[in-house]
Amino acid sequence: MTLEGGLADWQLLSEREIRAQELDSGELVASAKVGAIADRPAMHRPDLALVAPDGRVVAIEIELSVKSAARLVAICRGWARARHLAHIYYLAEPAPARAVERAIRATHATDRITVANLNDSASVIKSLSNLAPNALA
Repeated sequence: MTLEGGLADWQLLSEREIRAQELDSGELVASAKVGAIADRPAMHRPDLALVAPDGRVVAIEIELSVKSAARLVAICRGWARARHLAHIYYLAEPAPARAVERAIRATHATDRITVANLNDSASVIKSLSNLAPNALA
Protein backbone atom coordinates (compact mmCIF):
# COMPACT_ATOMS: atom_id res chain seq x y z
CA MET A 1 0.00 0.00 0.00
CA THR A 2 1.35 3.43 -0.90
CA LEU A 3 0.88 6.64 1.05
CA GLU A 4 -0.98 8.33 -1.76
CA GLY A 5 -3.21 5.33 -2.48
CA GLY A 6 -4.07 4.82 1.17
CA LEU A 7 -5.04 8.43 1.79
CA ALA A 8 -6.85 9.28 -1.42
CA ASP A 9 -8.42 12.47 -0.06
CA TRP A 10 -5.04 13.83 1.14
CA GLN A 11 -2.74 15.80 -1.16
CA LEU A 12 0.79 14.42 -1.59
CA LEU A 13 3.56 17.00 -2.11
CA SER A 14 7.11 16.26 -3.23
CA GLU A 15 10.07 18.21 -1.86
CA ARG A 16 10.05 20.27 -5.06
CA GLU A 17 6.34 21.09 -4.67
CA ILE A 18 6.88 22.02 -1.00
CA ARG A 19 9.66 24.43 -1.98
CA ALA A 20 7.50 25.98 -4.73
CA GLN A 21 4.50 26.48 -2.42
CA GLU A 22 6.71 28.03 0.26
CA LEU A 23 8.32 30.40 -2.24
CA ASP A 24 4.92 31.39 -3.65
CA SER A 25 3.23 31.94 -0.28
CA GLY A 26 6.19 33.25 1.71
CA GLU A 27 5.12 30.89 4.52
CA LEU A 28 6.30 27.50 5.70
CA VAL A 29 4.22 24.61 4.41
CA ALA A 30 6.22 21.57 5.52
CA SER A 31 9.76 22.76 6.21
CA ALA A 32 11.47 23.25 9.55
CA LYS A 33 14.00 25.86 10.63
CA VAL A 34 17.21 24.11 11.66
CA GLY A 35 19.52 27.06 12.21
CA ALA A 36 20.74 30.16 10.44
CA ILE A 37 23.27 30.96 7.74
CA ALA A 38 24.35 34.58 7.29
CA ASP A 39 21.32 35.90 9.20
CA ARG A 40 18.92 33.83 7.08
CA PRO A 41 17.09 30.79 8.43
CA ALA A 42 18.50 27.42 7.38
CA MET A 43 15.63 25.20 6.36
CA HIS A 44 15.14 21.45 6.19
CA ARG A 45 12.46 20.13 3.87
CA PRO A 46 10.99 16.67 4.17
CA ASP A 47 11.04 14.25 1.28
CA LEU A 48 7.24 14.36 1.11
CA ALA A 49 4.32 16.08 2.80
CA LEU A 50 0.72 15.00 3.15
CA VAL A 51 -1.95 17.67 3.36
CA ALA A 52 -5.22 16.57 4.95
CA PRO A 53 -8.56 17.76 3.59
CA ASP A 54 -8.84 19.99 6.68
CA GLY A 55 -5.42 21.59 5.99
CA ARG A 56 -3.24 19.71 8.49
CA VAL A 57 0.22 18.97 7.13
CA VAL A 58 2.26 15.87 7.95
CA ALA A 59 5.94 15.68 6.98
CA ILE A 60 7.32 12.37 5.70
CA GLU A 61 11.05 11.64 5.76
CA ILE A 62 12.56 8.63 4.04
CA GLU A 63 15.88 7.55 5.58
CA LEU A 64 17.99 5.07 3.67
CA SER A 65 21.36 5.88 5.25
CA VAL A 66 22.59 7.11 8.61
CA LYS A 67 23.21 10.85 8.95
CA SER A 68 25.59 12.25 11.54
CA ALA A 69 24.19 12.40 15.06
CA ALA A 70 24.59 16.20 15.21
CA ARG A 71 22.71 16.67 11.93
CA LEU A 72 19.87 14.39 13.03
CA VAL A 73 19.58 16.20 16.36
CA ALA A 74 19.41 19.57 14.58
CA ILE A 75 16.73 18.28 12.21
CA CYS A 76 14.67 16.67 15.00
CA ARG A 77 14.94 19.85 17.07
CA GLY A 78 13.60 21.77 14.06
CA TRP A 79 10.74 19.31 13.65
CA ALA A 80 9.91 19.56 17.37
CA ARG A 81 9.57 23.34 17.03
CA ALA A 82 7.64 23.26 13.74
CA ARG A 83 4.17 23.84 15.16
CA HIS A 84 2.70 24.40 11.69
CA LEU A 85 3.11 20.64 11.17
CA ALA A 86 0.66 18.18 12.64
CA HIS A 87 3.21 15.36 12.87
CA ILE A 88 6.43 14.03 11.34
CA TYR A 89 6.95 10.44 10.21
CA TYR A 90 10.24 8.78 9.32
CA LEU A 91 10.10 5.71 7.09
CA ALA A 92 13.54 4.19 7.59
CA GLU A 93 15.79 1.20 7.13
CA PRO A 94 16.79 -0.39 10.48
CA ALA A 95 20.18 1.34 11.02
CA PRO A 96 18.96 4.83 10.10
CA ALA A 97 15.82 4.21 12.19
CA ARG A 98 17.93 3.59 15.29
CA ALA A 99 19.91 6.78 14.67
CA VAL A 100 16.72 8.81 14.17
CA GLU A 101 15.18 7.32 17.34
CA ARG A 102 18.28 8.40 19.33
CA ALA A 103 17.93 11.94 17.95
CA ILE A 104 14.21 12.00 18.75
CA ARG A 105 14.91 11.00 22.36
CA ALA A 106 17.76 13.53 22.64
CA THR A 107 15.43 16.34 21.53
CA HIS A 108 12.44 15.14 23.58
CA ALA A 109 10.37 14.99 20.40
CA THR A 110 8.71 11.60 20.88
CA ASP A 111 5.26 13.22 20.81
CA ARG A 112 5.94 14.94 17.45
CA ILE A 113 7.99 12.39 15.49
CA THR A 114 7.26 8.73 14.75
CA VAL A 115 9.62 6.21 13.14
CA ALA A 116 8.29 3.29 11.09
CA ASN A 117 9.95 0.62 8.99
CA LEU A 118 10.58 1.77 5.43
CA ASN A 119 8.26 -0.95 4.10
CA ASP A 120 5.46 -0.21 6.56
CA SER A 121 3.66 2.77 5.07
CA ALA A 122 0.45 0.95 5.98
CA SER A 123 0.98 1.74 9.68
CA VAL A 124 1.40 5.44 8.84
CA ILE A 125 -1.74 5.39 6.73
CA LYS A 126 -3.68 3.63 9.48
CA SER A 127 -2.56 6.09 12.16
CA LEU A 128 -3.44 9.08 9.97
CA SER A 129 -6.78 7.75 8.80
CA ASN A 130 -7.87 6.86 12.36
CA LEU A 131 -7.24 10.31 13.78
CA ALA A 132 -9.91 12.89 14.42
CA PRO A 133 -9.39 16.22 12.58
CA ASN A 134 -7.60 17.96 15.46
CA ALA A 135 -5.95 14.94 17.07
CA LEU A 136 -2.59 15.56 15.40
CA ALA A 137 -2.13 19.15 16.49
